[in-house]
Amino acid sequence: MRYQEWPLASNMGDDISSAVDASSVQWVLVVKKQDVKTVKTVLEDRCLLNRSRKITPFWTSSNNNDECCLISTTFVEWESFTGDMEHHLKELGIEDLVVDAHILTTKDPRETEFTTPLRRAVQTWITSLPKGTITDEQAMALPQELRSGYSIYLPMLLLPPSTFTTPAWSALLPTLSIDQCAALYRTIANIMSLTHVAINAPIPPSTLDSPNTLRSPVNLVPLHGDFGPPSPIASPTQTDLDAAFWVSARQNGISQTWAPRHTMFSRGNIKEKARILALPSVREAAGYTAVDLYSGIGYFAFSYMRAGMSTVVGFEMNPWSVEGCRRGAEMNGWTVEVHEERDNIKENVQGKQMILFQMDNKHAEVVVGQLSQKIPAVRHVNCGLLPTSKASWGTALSLVDEELGGWAHLHENIKIEKIDTRARHVLSICQAVLDVQRDHQGGQTTMLELEHVERVKTYAPGIMHCVLNIYIPPNPRRS
Repeated sequence: MRYQEWPLASNMGDDISSAVDASSVQWVLVVKKQDVKTVKTVLEDRCLLNRSRKITPFWTSSNNNDECCLISTTFVEWESFTGDMEHHLKELGIEDLVVDAHILTTKDPRETEFTTPLRRAVQTWITSLPKGTITDEQAMALPQELRSGYSIYLPMLLLPPSTFTTPAWSALLPTLSIDQCAALYRTIANIMSLTHVAINAPIPPSTLDSPNTLRSPVNLVPLHGDFGPPSPIASPTQTDLDAAFWVSARQNGISQTWAPRHTMFSRGNIKEKARILALPSVREAAGYTAVDLYSGIGYFAFSYMRAGMSTVVGFEMNPWSVEGCRRGAEMNGWTVEVHEERDNIKENVQGKQMILFQMDNKHAEVVVGQLSQKIPAVRHVNCGLLPTSKASWGTALSLVDEELGGWAHLHENIKIEKIDTRARHVLSICQAVLDVQRDHQGGQTTMLELEHVERVKTYAPGIMHCVLNIYIPPNPRRS
């Protein structure tokens, strides 16, 4: 892939100047026609698609004169992205679909119009302030210093931690009254046609290496709107669940919903979710069962369901996540059953597409055993806890159907330079565990296969969220 600056005043032709916003610096992606829908969906999910400009046909000699399209993005912070676009495309999972990425500039890059809804909202708020509240220099700097990135989870706007950390904002905010701050957030919500605004505070370094089994949000700060009962409510009643504020997102055509005050959501997992949908081993196992030992709100469980699994069994301890998973399953049109006690499995569980257990996954082997006559054989087990899912590896290996074999998908945070070494070490640990299990069951030991290591996204500097796909062969019984 090559990167090139295209001045709008150059002789690039009318297609370029008509396809982009001439008032600002921005990135435009050149994508083959057949890949446009995929790239557009990813950009939409990350709020990085410039909706003010249509996707425009474009023929490029650098790609054998194939018909391509120009997709305008909201990557307008040119200093932030120059020379590093490939890294961002990799994080989005579309690096192989982008033919070229181009920077388009006006003759005078300092010319700025407030083209994004967030900047327009700030400008509207500034004009409402009493005269003398801020200087003319501040009035110019405040909208310009806002980062272009943010997330919309209807009906909530979620701002990144760096939104108000620039010099102009850092100097102004402490001087504002509570009412003036409230007016700012209210104006942002109104201009963007949303009802709630929140910001992600920086994640405390001490939590980066600590397991968050309940996936409770540790850094969400509500700014505008009623977010429902305060956290924590460890054992919510139905009244608590109904009173909470719920948001939703749609990724890869799959809907998810959650209460942001009580459950976290990672949009960066979209790449792994999409990979599951297209994974040959998942499609091969269509009609069978997948077990998600950390199902959450359906982060990965829904992808297995959409990919064609007959049944998905999920284990989750956070009642807020269980409720989100139940609601999300219904939003997607799947039948769902929720159980709180492992020895109280309802008779009508047979035929349910999703079966959720609000309990520790240490009970999974017993529970799935009780379900064995009511659900198809288990071919896939997902272990999606970070920074490590090690506590569930033995359970995952034991759940895979012995006669058919299957796959365990183990999520790990690994230092980038040690990914290969760590993957081999994980495989050796799992092999030792399987050897003991097979010996206990009276079967012959078989060799596990590390089929693939997927680098999902950067979790922290130098740390990569990886998924290890391990194949468990069938158990050849001893005679």
